[in-house]
Amino acid sequence: MGPRGPEGLAPAALAAVAQARAVFADDYTALLSQAVLDHLERARGAAIPRLGRARIEKGTEILEAAALPGGAVLLVPGDPMAATTHVALRVEALRRGLPVRLLFAPSVTHTAFSEAGLQHYKSGRVVSLPYPEKSYAPTSPAERILENRAAGLHTLVLLDIQAEPRRCMTANEAIYILLGLGKRAGLDGIGPRTLCVAVARAGESDALVRAGAAERLSELDLGPPMHCLIVPGRLHFEEREALKVIGLAREEELPPQD
Repeated sequence: MGPRGPEGLAPAALAAVAQARAVFADDYTALLSQAVLDHLERARGAAIPRLGRARIEKGTEILEAAALPGGAVLLVPGDPMAATTHVALRVEALRRGLPVRLLFAPSVTHTAFSEAGLQHYKSGRVVSLPYPEKSYAPTSPAERILENRAAGLHTLVLLDIQAEPRRCMTANEAIYILLGLGKRAGLDGIGPRTLCVAVARAGESDALVRAGAAERLSELDLGPPMHCLIVPGRLHFEEREALKVIGLAREEELPPQD
C-alpha cells in the first residue's frame, strides 16, 4: 500500500486484491491509510479485516486462507518485507509449499531521505525508538545514532506505534526521548543543539519537512502521523542547501562547512 491514497496503488496491487479469495490488512507495523482501505473494500464489495500484532505474528488465518484456491493477500504499508514479522510469515508460507509474490510500494527508509533532500548512500544503520517504560528504556538508539555520526552517516529513526491505546510517536516526542536517553547515558553528542530533521507523512501529498536544532524542532507543530526523524551525519554542501530550503533550517543550526 503506497502513501498517497487510492491513486498511489499500483495496478498489480489492485488486481491482486480483486482476485484473491481473502484479503487482510496489517494494522500492527504501521498506520494504515483509511482512504486506501475504503477504496479497496468498495472494489471488493466486502470488508477487509484488520489484523493486530497477535494475529499477524501467529499468521494462522492468513496461511490457511493462502492454501485455498484463490489465495490470500496481506496489505502492508510500504515495503512488505521491512518488518521481521512479515519475513517470518513469508518463510512459513514457503515451508508449507505456498508461493509468495511481493508487490512493493515506496518505503519510508527511502522516501524520508528523498523528502529531506539528503543523500541515500550516506544513510547508516536504521534505528527504532520505542516509548520508554518503567522496565524498558534502552539507551541503544542514542548510541547507534552517535556511531553513525562518527562515520559521517545519517540515521533514520523509526518511531514507535502502540496498539492499545492506538498511539503513534511524533517527531516531537522522539526528540524529547532521545535527549533524555542521551542525558541518562552521559552521551555528549546528543543535546538541545543537535541537528535533527523531522519528516511528517513522507510520500504523501501533505508531507512536511522541518530541520533545525533539537530544542526548536521539538516545539513545532508537524501535523498528524506518521512521523519519522533523521539525525544527519556529515553534510555535503548540497545537503546543507536542501535542509535550508526544504526544511527551513537556520544557518546557525547547521554544522560548519567541511
